[in-house]
Amino acid sequence: MSSNPDRPPQTPVEYERPHSVAFARTLRVLLLVTLVNTILLALNLAGMKPWEFAHQVYKDWSKKREQAKASADRLDQAQAAEQECRTFLFPPDHVAYTEVPGEAMALLADGKRYNAVLSGEAPAGWQTPVISAPPDCLRRFSQLAPRARSAGATRLASPSSPLMGAVFLHERRAPSGEAVLIHAFIGAGHQVESENVHDSKTGMMRRTFSVRKTRALFAIAYPVSSASPREPWRYELELILPDSDPMKAAEVTMSRVTGRGVPDPPATQPLELLSGHQLRMLGGQADPNDSSHFLIAYELDGAPGTIDGWVVDNAVLLRPREGRLLPSSASPRWQLRP
Repeated sequence: MSSNPDRPPQTPVEYERPHSVAFARTLRVLLLVTLVNTILLALNLAGMKPWEFAHQVYKDWSKKREQAKASADRLDQAQAAEQECRTFLFPPDHVAYTEVPGEAMALLADGKRYNAVLSGEAPAGWQTPVISAPPDCLRRFSQLAPRARSAGATRLASPSSPLMGAVFLHERRAPSGEAVLIHAFIGAGHQVESENVHDSKTGMMRRTFSVRKTRALFAIAYPVSSASPREPWRYELELILPDSDPMKAAEVTMSRVTGRGVPDPPATQPLELLSGHQLRMLGGQADPNDSSHFLIAYELDGAPGTIDGWVVDNAVLLRPREGRLLPSSASPRWQLRP
């Protein structure tokens, strides 16, 4: 069958569907009106006027927007504080902790940011050690980071350790290249106890003061380059000296207060104080030639010493150059003076 070349081409028939389009539009309008009426009815049953509902919706939206802005601001502040901690370095002569009486007294008297370390009632004239307050960036970061992490900032570290007595704060890198924020600090305590012995023959009371000194160095490495939250790496090193065991610090003889059995205070009686060893811990420094290494200087009875800190893969270590490691079933114990 052949086509006729003289016959004009036929165009397809266009079917008009105006009624279908109009019906769809009408249905959408009816659905919208029904939804609005349903909302108005629900508001009326709830005793709430439409403009009150609209105002509440706007208030809720504004509150969520303000909360989102506050979270973003806290995140920015926390990231800025973290970055400041990662580049922070103490001056080499910074005193993080001292047991030297004259120096401790001067630091407290000058109004510098130091706190006394003492537990118990010390004998008259006893000067307690002092420990330094944290760097400002560490204090701000410890306050901001947990709130930023709870809002989803999982890459932030979240310092949860004691802030006093910081001896090193800086970024270091593991051999694998992972960046960590190192926070090393000293924990110390002087526990003072006293014992009274009454001499029935003379009616006098002899009071003996004893002190037990505890010293430990801590290092915590917070991973800061991980895309997901990771637990920090921790290391604790107990520092052992002969005065780590209870030692006699002073002794005084006093009369008794008649009828009460309470000793008179030895206000005028001079005391011979046995202070034991004196430890000073100074600000640590980053090794410019090894990104996994840092050094913490200290003095023991005036003699200088050094504690090396190392970041290894998934761990951080502390090793004094002087003394020796003692057997221990718990945390490592290091005898600074054999």
